[in-house]
Amino acid sequence: MVLFHFRVAAFYLPLLALVVLIECVRGLRDKRALAVFSGVVVLAMASLLLVAPAIGEALRIYLATPRDVSSMPAQEVEQTIRDYFGFPLESIPLLAGRVWLLILSGVALLFALLRRSQLAAIVGTWTTLVLAIGFIYLLNIPVLAFTNPGAVLILLYMPIALLIGCGAQELVRLFAGRERIASAALATLVTAGAFIALPQRVSDVEPFRYFVTPADVVAAQWIRANTPPDAQFAVNTTFWLPQAPHGTDGGYWIPYLAERSTTVGVMINSLGSSELIYEIVSLSRAEERLENDPGALEELRTRGVDYIYIGPRGDFSGVGLAPPKCCVAHQA
Repeated sequence: MVLFHFRVAAFYLPLLALVVLIECVRGLRDKRALAVFSGVVVLAMASLLLVAPAIGEALRIYLATPRDVSSMPAQEVEQTIRDYFGFPLESIPLLAGRVWLLILSGVALLFALLRRSQLAAIVGTWTTLVLAIGFIYLLNIPVLAFTNPGAVLILLYMPIALLIGCGAQELVRLFAGRERIASAALATLVTAGAFIALPQRVSDVEPFRYFVTPADVVAAQWIRANTPPDAQFAVNTTFWLPQAPHGTDGGYWIPYLAERSTTVGVMINSLGSSELIYEIVSLSRAEERLENDPGALEELRTRGVDYIYIGPRGDFSGVGLAPPKCCVAHQA
């Protein structure tokens, strides 16, 4: 999981580079270049020292993660690329911000730039660079494609807030001598707007992503107490990508709540070996066949699956497991 935090940290490297560059230019101008350079070196060394215990292993795992898709059918490769990297325009308001918010941040950026706001220029440049990171996969260099446009869109809440703040700051500065009154009026307006928008934002959830129910917690306690430690469970599964299955109900959390294995594995399977990924994918596909074909039960049994778990949430992506299809066949 540490690896994913480093991936997110990579989004901030362009911003850090911009700030360091500006400070170095200021240092040359003010004839204190040596002091600035020394400070940058000390901070860089201290940062590397703090992350050294984790970053080495994280990089090793990342570089060792299988990226060779030559063994996959061409259709699966194309579908994987479309699903992981393809984000249509209609997904932008859902992931980044409402249309009105995007327009407001654009207007704020333009206004702040016209007012020669250096902070707005920095944030605007950083946003452009971060967006470029999201589309770096177009270079077809697998090791550089550590993220996708969706992850960048989710991050945009931060530059959007900063850009609107830059515009608000420059708006206040227009009222020379009355900045305090202007700030108070703007703060009141923002607070009122927040209260108006709050109910909509609180209800802006995707219920199907909430897998675990109180009944699943009780079931997990029973599983921990009544099944052997090496027991394996078939659970409701969907394929986000052709090589990336994940659960759809409380069964997905059995490894965490009950310390037992499942056909879909854990949430960071993609960081495992090629053999592990293949095993999880093939088991998950067998589980998907079981949803419509009771004959797949025998394959799962011969591969070490001992139990079938059907959570209250079911399978939002398809038919899902059901007693007449799996459990009755198991009893037979």
